Amino acid sequence: MQPVSTYGAILTQINTMNSTSQLSQKLSTELSTNSQGTDLADNANRSQVISLTSSKDQINSYVSSCNLGSITTSLYSNSLSNILSIAQNALKTVQSMQGSYTGQASPVPSAQTTQTQADAYSAFQTLGNSVGQMMSETTIALNEQSPTGAYLYAGLRNPTSNPPKTAAGTNAYNLPPVADLTKLPYFASSDGTLPGATAPSPSNPTTVASYTPAAGSPDPSYSTTQTANPGAMDPVTTSPNLPLYDTDYNTDAPVGNYAKASTLAWGTQKVTIDQGQTQNLNITSNNPAFQNLVNGLRAAKTAADQAGNYSTADRDSFLSQSYSALSKAVLGLEGLQQTNGINQLAFQSSSQTHSNTLTLVTTQLDTDVAVNTTTVTAQLASVNNQLQSSYKVTSELLNMSLLSYLK
Repeated sequence: MQPVSTYGAILTQINTMNSTSQLSQKLSTELSTNSQGTDLADNANRSQVISLTSSKDQINSYVSSCNLGSITTSLYSNSLSNILSIAQNALKTVQSMQGSYTGQASPVPSAQTTQTQADAYSAFQTLGNSVGQMMSETTIALNEQSPTGAYLYAGLRNPTSNPPKTAAGTNAYNLPPVADLTKLPYFASSDGTLPGATAPSPSNPTTVASYTPAAGSPDPSYSTTQTANPGAMDPVTTSPNLPLYDTDYNTDAPVGNYAKASTLAWGTQKVTIDQGQTQNLNITSNNPAFQNLVNGLRAAKTAADQAGNYSTADRDSFLSQSYSALSKAVLGLEGLQQTNGINQLAFQSSSQTHSNTLTLVTTQLDTDVAVNTTTVTAQLASVNNQLQSSYKVTSELLNMSLLSYLK
């Protein structure tokens, strides 16, 4: 039987082997992963690693916002160019009609007495068809969707799988944001009527005595009935009032604690692109530039389609109003392009700055967690030698006989 002192020596060697074995495993893991420690607690720089990791996560969130902003502003850039082209073409067409037919009568065919009158009437019919096409193109452009399905110009009215309901049981927020512009009513003549018209038609509206919302509780931000100004276009509205062409113009207030459609229609999303720095992201379909464009097209359509019914003075007046509104629309759209370009530059600039910072943070993190392979290899060799020595000593102790021990 071995003395107690021998057991003590053996236990000491066993404890040494356990701790040495754990250290060997730790060093082997560091060598294979090139990372300090088997977990963060083993890292001597863990406080700085935690701080840098937090900063890296925050910067990544800014980069995501910048990427979203860059994609959205790129979509706006292409869309605005298209809409501006429509406005410029409409302006040129109306200007040409003003130069060619101002003061020239264009009565309906049954009342025409000269070829000049017939030519004028035919030219206005052609104008009507052309403007109708422009209105269709504008409707499509203002209802453009992003790759995610959201409408570019809907403001904060985003699609949802469970939209709130109105008291009438319909969805509170209508999408897309813009109604079919070709179905908007004509503007009223100077005497407030449209000759020969008795009722509006969805495909060819002919009267604008009043605009009455559907049954229910209309948004109090505009009156229940809006009477058109005889001989004039609709005024440009401001927040929270909605223009006639907005699909939520007649939407009831939602049941429950929901924002009104009119508020959401004008709302713009802000994204955080850096600490304490936010950037507007949306352009809404109710922007004055778009309202002027729609007014200009409607006035041109009114002058064209009602050329044989309105007086020559009324027809020329709407051509003049159309030219004025379209001129404002062109300037407004150019302003939107400039603003969008500034936003796009801000997103790109911030994204580049954050990318550079990420590189620095990542490099620092790599430095704080990386191991020196030469040092770790030497340490591992030393630990393994120590472990082998412990095995040898323990083996010798276990094989000692009582006689050899006493000697």
